[in-house]
Amino acid sequence: MAGEGPKSRWKRALGAGVLSLVLPGMGQLVNRQPRKAVVLAVASEGLRLLWAHTELMFAFPTMVGMMAAAVVFQLGVAADAVYGAVKGKKEAPIPLPKVAYTVIALAIVAVLIYPPSQQTWRRKGFSAFRIASGSMCPTVCVNERVVANGNAYLEAEPQRGDVVLLKHGSSEALFVKRVIGLPGDVITQGPDGTVLVNGQTFHPPAPCGKPAWKGPSPPTCPMCATVTVKPGEYFLVGDDLGNSFDSRYEEFGAVTKDMMRGKVLFIYWSKEFSRIGCNLR
Repeated sequence: MAGEGPKSRWKRALGAGVLSLVLPGMGQLVNRQPRKAVVLAVASEGLRLLWAHTELMFAFPTMVGMMAAAVVFQLGVAADAVYGAVKGKKEAPIPLPKVAYTVIALAIVAVLIYPPSQQTWRRKGFSAFRIASGSMCPTVCVNERVVANGNAYLEAEPQRGDVVLLKHGSSEALFVKRVIGLPGDVITQGPDGTVLVNGQTFHPPAPCGKPAWKGPSPPTCPMCATVTVKPGEYFLVGDDLGNSFDSRYEEFGAVTKDMMRGKVLFIYWSKEFSRIGCNLR
């Protein structure tokens, strides 16, 4: 603006940058760049729709790529708003400026705030959890953080080997267990605390990376009888059989599909760097 001192200009530039950091395009609108404001707001919403309506967040590489792209975009828009304010860059006037600027500002706020991103993610089924139990170690261990697809079983059936989130009546917390028995399978107690599925010893897959694990817990033998999994039910265990409350215990029992809250996909954070990005299988 004419006659504006450097200090005042930088103060206005900082305000424009913060506005565009929170609401992409709003800083450009303050800088009298309405067309650019609309383009950036639309681009920001396009990124959010890409998150919400694709499976990109359900694989570690594409999740990281999407998050990096979002951060770079957000910072770039904010930097552009600061630069535009410092240089005093403006666009050609638009018709009915007071009405137009008000409408654009309200549209930016409405489009970029509603619906909230967390609500959008939940609708898609994306969720992240911290592991609080060692029952699934070394596959996934205490304090590691995982991503799950809460919609995985809306149409598909659980498969043998799936690592699932489970809501069980014995606790308010979610359990993480592995499906080893499908309807019709015969589960028996093997020697030394092992579990046999249709006569074959259950062995969890080799862990990914280098887990922070002291080795298996002393084996336990909670099963007293052979179990045939009923139609509509599934038999679940923890990979650390000696440290898991699961379907081998009568008070836990086999579970139904409606108790499953999703499929655990990958580890997105672990203090063991080699574990970050590990797919759970």
